[in-house]
Amino acid sequence: MKAFRSLLSFTIPLIAILLSYSIYIIVDKVMISYKQSINNDYTIVVVSSKKQTIDTFKSINIKTLKNLSKDQIINNLKENLSPKSIELLYEQLPYFYKVSLLDFPSSKQLQIIKQKITSIDGILKVEIFSKNHDTIYSILTMTQTIIYALFIIIIIFSVLLLSKHIKIWFFEHTQRITIMRLHGASNIYCAMPLIKLSILSAIVSSIIVLLLTYYVLNNFVFFTPIYFNMGFIHIIILSFLIPLATILLVLFKHRFNA
Repeated sequence: MKAFRSLLSFTIPLIAILLSYSIYIIVDKVMISYKQSINNDYTIVVVSSKKQTIDTFKSINIKTLKNLSKDQIINNLKENLSPKSIELLYEQLPYFYKVSLLDFPSSKQLQIIKQKITSIDGILKVEIFSKNHDTIYSILTMTQTIIYALFIIIIIFSVLLLSKHIKIWFFEHTQRITIMRLHGASNIYCAMPLIKLSILSAIVSSIIVLLLTYYVLNNFVFFTPIYFNMGFIHIIILSFLIPLATILLVLFKHRFNA
């Protein structure tokens, strides 16, 4: 029973860390996918006095440049216009373009893009729909910041809890460790039962978190494709790295306090 409690004391904080990391990665990947989805629908409207080609926008690295047909614009107005007026409108009407970007820009990047487009010869007006863009970008940024902050807080408290349990283990086994040191045993050798316990807890924790993550990805994140292969590997690495690193740090401190 005592061994089971010791295993739980390692496993629970470790699960909290790994689960928070998994949630952070999932949310981050969902945000990236959502940004890409928004970016596919987001366009900048450009009005030009002369024809433009995609080569003109090389410095901005745009994805597509679509020419809006004058027919589409004039068809909405021709009922109230005479044939001569329509002909004149064809001659005087500037060129309209829809510009799609490769990536969803920040508010600052969007203003830079607008300045670059405006500086192109023949450009009369650039409409970036900044109000809608800034609202969406602010929400996305705030969500990512909150998730990141929660992830850091959970890691800090979980590592502190883990280190506390390690210190308690050393306190409970002080007599045994003292005897072993008198016989020339190293700190690592003295802490070998604790290291084995941390490895076992890493295996248990990683299996639990991997199963939970797989379940979430297959039952809740169905609206966007997420490739989590490297995420699974990172979870396994962290499950071993965090407890072992914490043990070594406590051992290092314990050595100089002994």
